[in-house]
Amino acid sequence: MLAGVSRSTVQRTLRIYAAKGLAGIRSFGWKGQPSPLTPHAATIEEEFLARPPHTAHEATRRIEELTGVLADNFRSTAKCVRYAAISAVPIS
Repeated sequence: MLAGVSRSTVQRTLRIYAAKGLAGIRSFGWKGQPSPLTPHAATIEEEFLARPPHTAHEATRRIEELTGVLADNFRSTAKCVRYAAISAVPIS
């Protein structure tokens, strides 16, 4: 497992991105428990688009600072890697 997600999840995510771009990833009907970061998604995205994190560790630290949600309360590596990856994708 990479970043707490299975190989099939990575493959599915890449297929969606290849077919529909970032909008497809954002609109996919992900299942499971909502993250405690969900209410903060817009704030985190805005911050990371303005200043992309360089590492998952930096992303985790900045998410904690922005939201007050401690890394122990969310799957930090997986979520931060996703945010870091999304912020690194050029949006035109």
